[in-house]
Amino acid sequence: MRVSKRTFCGPLDPFTKSIFFVPVGYPCFIESQINSSRNILRIVYDIYFHNIYLKPIPFNISYMAIIIVGNSPKLLGKGMGKFIDSFDTVVRMNNAQAGGKWEDDFGNKTDILFSTQAFNRHLNPKKHIFFIPHLMNRMDPYVQKVYKHLRETYDIYPSTGIVCIHYFLEFYDKVNIINFDFQIGYAGTNKHHHYYIDNDKPDNVTHSFEKERDIVNSLDNVIIH
Repeated sequence: MRVSKRTFCGPLDPFTKSIFFVPVGYPCFIESQINSSRNILRIVYDIYFHNIYLKPIPFNISYMAIIIVGNSPKLLGKGMGKFIDSFDTVVRMNNAQAGGKWEDDFGNKTDILFSTQAFNRHLNPKKHIFFIPHLMNRMDPYVQKVYKHLRETYDIYPSTGIVCIHYFLEFYDKVNIINFDFQIGYAGTNKHHHYYIDNDKPDNVTHSFEKERDIVNSLDNVIIH
């Protein structure tokens, strides 16, 4: 087992500004029931100074199936929703949408949201994991570990997707991913790389997606659908 059973996620120490008093064995998930009416700056303030959304939740480390769903438009019209929902744990990222008009292609189920935002008004995940680079020293220690590894080993500013994949590899021997296209062929076009946004304007690409694709393709314990 990769995850130690010794764990404690204490309140923020007002003097040292350290969230974790002792080594953390399990990741600490942010409660999904965040009041969406709260100002984002207030949420960040509360996390930074009061740690009010963090609490220890034992991560399921059994050999249950997990799938991470990317946000590219490549699954549009493919009818993969039932396949995605058949996994025990479905992970989505950032502003992903599911259900409704998206259900046939992207499914309805969301167990975990891995996100740079405080909340997603389209989803109601059971667990919410923050990934905020400029507040990295306040993040889950496993997020910190993965981010540092990717920055130092590959000299990239990692996207949410590749951080999410490496994060769950810390707890699962095999991780399934689907709907990742690493924006290959997007350069110089107006094609938008999120399925839930109209393809009417280009995104500002700040990540090394071709390098990220090569990194993911080299991982033996990642199953690409």
